[in-house]
Amino acid sequence: MMVNGWIMSGDTAVASFHGRVVTPILPERCPLCFQKGGDLEMWLESRAIDRHRTNSRILKRILRLGDTSDLNTALHVHGATITDNYWVKTKDEAGLTWADVGFRENYFADLALSGRFSSIAKNYTPEELRTATLSWAHRDVETVAAYAREQGLTSEMMPWDWAYYTERYKSAHYAVDDEQVKPYLRLENVVRGVFLLAERLYGLHFTRAEGVDVYHPDVEAYEVTDADGSFLAVLYLDFFPRASKRSGAWMTEFRGTSRTADGVETRPLVSLVMNFTRPTASTPSLLTFDELTTLLHEFGHALHGMLARGEYESLNGTNVCRDFVELPSQMMEYWATEKEYLDLWAEHYLTGERIPADLVGRIVAAKNYLAAYANVRQVSFGLIDMAWHTLRGAWSGSVEAFEREAARSVQVMPAVEHTAMSTSFTHIFAGGYAAGYYGYKWSEVLAADAFSLFRERGIFDRATAAAFRHLLEQGDQRPAMDIYVEFRGHRPATEALIREMGIGTENGGTEDTEETNPEKN
Repeated sequence: MMVNGWIMSGDTAVASFHGRVVTPILPERCPLCFQKGGDLEMWLESRAIDRHRTNSRILKRILRLGDTSDLNTALHVHGATITDNYWVKTKDEAGLTWADVGFRENYFADLALSGRFSSIAKNYTPEELRTATLSWAHRDVETVAAYAREQGLTSEMMPWDWAYYTERYKSAHYAVDDEQVKPYLRLENVVRGVFLLAERLYGLHFTRAEGVDVYHPDVEAYEVTDADGSFLAVLYLDFFPRASKRSGAWMTEFRGTSRTADGVETRPLVSLVMNFTRPTASTPSLLTFDELTTLLHEFGHALHGMLARGEYESLNGTNVCRDFVELPSQMMEYWATEKEYLDLWAEHYLTGERIPADLVGRIVAAKNYLAAYANVRQVSFGLIDMAWHTLRGAWSGSVEAFEREAARSVQVMPAVEHTAMSTSFTHIFAGGYAAGYYGYKWSEVLAADAFSLFRERGIFDRATAAAFRHLLEQGDQRPAMDIYVEFRGHRPATEALIREMGIGTENGGTEDTEETNPEKN
């Protein structure tokens, strides 16, 4: 960086720079790092859009950057941020002022919903999901409230009562004992089933790679090849807890897919990390249904990475919009309750019995328990998030009143005075989902709509799988909506998700009923 200029605080020059060397003019007003000889380029890079943040790639495209490095991103906006009034001005920009470069208002929501991101979400509105499920959410609440009264609750059921009575009701009506399910989900069989699904759909083959270095003795490495025998990826399976390992489950890439101008391709190194129960001397590792779903979910992300085909690593695999990245992972979860699929591998580890159909049915019913209420709750979070991030200035009023008004249309439980969810909702203020929390629900819409094509044509239909594989291969190289419509034949629709919730059916809601949706009466 061979540029001369000034570091500004508002319209006051607080330091000069020549290349990377910074000389304070007003040391007491300089950024702290320059009071101790800080590096200009490092400072500017720290002020760029973090590539791991929600919508970072979209924002960089909006800025029309040819070079999306952190340094170039920062220089494109003169090193300005919304958190302070520091910026940089070069010698040939003497007439430039803070008013010209400063972020006078936070237009983050506009930016987050612009460009390619809007191509998948611009026509999304929670209204369809709200109107289709709101009455059922009220029914969920009333059913649990009636149960609570039966159990001795004499006052109105309040939010602090909800967790207790919903769990009591679930235990009485929808409980599926993990110990009933786990014998059918031996880890070795589950892995075989996951690999078999990838083979049935995409023609992939997984071979234990004994000669590949692993990062821990527990980790197994597999060579992934295509139907024609060509190499696709190395997949690492890291299943068990250890002292140095955080909890949870995730997919990661040690190396992504890329291709040089002369056609030399670099294939990905992908890892699936879980925390399953270790086997003992007498009992194999047995998974719960939730753990099976988690593995399928993360494997969906892995497929996104392993099937990628493209020139730039930053546009391949899971490097896509926040809502679009969850499409393959959430869609994979649907196979967890497909009896036709489970019958291929889910057998009792002692008796060899296939998993019973009635047990699978009870799992589905339990999964859809309070589905309408849960949907409305997620919609409310999205509405509150967007309300905050579409403000055009600082808010000085009541936070409580603000979020009540934002979520008024989906209020199904009594409000608790002097409480506010926003002040503790880290997802939207510190968790990377600012102006994007709706993506949780929108990705569910995408996944259900996509899987509905497999329901129409068969859950192992190769033609449908080939079309979906093409979607995965493209990453973020084209507008997400164009990619999706090319696969599905239409824009995402909410009807499939509503059906999958089982609302108004014997496998959904909180009551077995043959009544029609009261909204349509």
